[in-house]
Amino acid sequence: MVFNALAVDARGGEVVDFIQGESGSRKQDTSDGVVDLQWSKSEGKVELRHVRPGGTEAIRKIEGGRTVLSGLEEGNHQFFLRQPGGEWGRPLVVENRYMERDEVVFLLVIGGLIVLAVVVAVILGSLRKEGG
Repeated sequence: MVFNALAVDARGGEVVDFIQGESGSRKQDTSDGVVDLQWSKSEGKVELRHVRPGGTEAIRKIEGGRTVLSGLEEGNHQFFLRQPGGEWGRPLVVENRYMERDEVVFLLVIGGLIVLAVVVAVILGSLRKEGG
């Protein structure tokens, strides 16, 4: 998932604000725990504030116009950008929802049955070829 950002503050300084494609949606979903954040390249570093589902926060200083975050825990994550000392932009909310455990178990069982069927077919085919 890629999020782009750009905006200008009335005071003349840059304010970095996330937008998603042409829709401008402020809420996005992911199911793999990865978010690709992009914004227009600005002078110097940009501060990224990440508010996790439990309310804990982390602020990173990032050079350039992009960062990829992975390993997001399940739940709603809020991301804000700003120039150092500037105002925080509007939040971008990313909801991370992993596959339900029952669905994972079901898919693993189906996959195991398919592998077992292939192994049985190979063994029976080999026995038939040797016997006749």
